[in-house]
Formats: sequence, structure tokens, C-alpha cells
Amino acid sequence: MILTIGNINVDIICSVPHLPKPDDKVIVSNLSIVPGGGACNFAVGLARLGSDVSLFDHVGNDHNGKKGIESLILENVDTTNVVVEVDVPTGFVIILVDKNGQSIKIGYREANELLSLKEITTNLLNNVKIVHVSSVNAEIALKVVKLCKKLNIISSIDLGG
Repeated sequence: MILTIGNINVDIICSVPHLPKPDDKVIVSNLSIVPGGGACNFAVGLARLGSDVSLFDHVGNDHNGKKGIESLILENVDTTNVVVEVDVPTGFVIILVDKNGQSIKIGYREANELLSLKEITTNLLNNVKIVHVSSVNAEIALKVVKLCKKLNIISSIDLGG
């Protein structure tokens, strides 16, 4: 089993003719709203390659959180470790992409911020052979790596943004 730890977001991808400057107004020519987040994308990629993969993070008990979990399940990602928060919304990222492929990202972390050091436990890593951590704070990443080393589990980190 491979465990990914980190963001589950909704990505709101807007195609624009150019990236706006302060006080600019740009018109979106194409809009996509898709599940996203570093750990989520990594888990889906692994599942599509045939790996047995699970994801750990927090989402809100809102439309976006439910759609995120639903999309992960459809991709054969185990969501048993996803924590659903009652009073905190699911995070999202607004991504503006210009015709040259350059982008601006505006993040709203919300439920992602609830991932805490105390949740990184030996129990979480039971039956795990590889752990990938993506877009978490440095303290959590360090704790995961140290615990993986102690348990002889392969680990990788993408501090992302």
C-alpha cells in the first residue's frame, strides 16, 4: 500500500487571454472545475498506474468535499483515512492560465489546514510500504520522514505550494 498525505482541493481552472495586472479585468474563455491538490493528484496518478493507494487529509462536509471523495473512489483511491470536517469548507485553488501556459494560483486552504502533527502516527502507517507527502508544512513533512525511517518505510516529499 502507498499512502499519500496532503491536500485535497477543488481546482478552478480559468483560461484567460493574459494574466491580469493590478486592477485589470480579464474575461475567462474556458472554465474547468476539477478535483485537485498535490496529494490527490499524486494518488490518482498512482491508482491509474495500478498501484494500491490511500490518501490522508481533511475535507469539508460540503459539496466540494463530497465530490472530491467521490472522484477519488471512482479512481480506485482508498479514502478510508480522509477526515470529513463538519464546520470547515474544503480547500480550493483558483488557477488563471494564459495562452502561453503561464499561471497564477490563488489558494484557499481551509480543511487542509487541519492536518496536524498528532495525526501522524504509527497506526496511520500500518501496512504501508511507501509514503508520499505533498504540500504540507515542514514540521509535518519532517515528522512523516522520521517516522518512516524508524519503521523502515520508503518516503518522499513534495513541499509544493
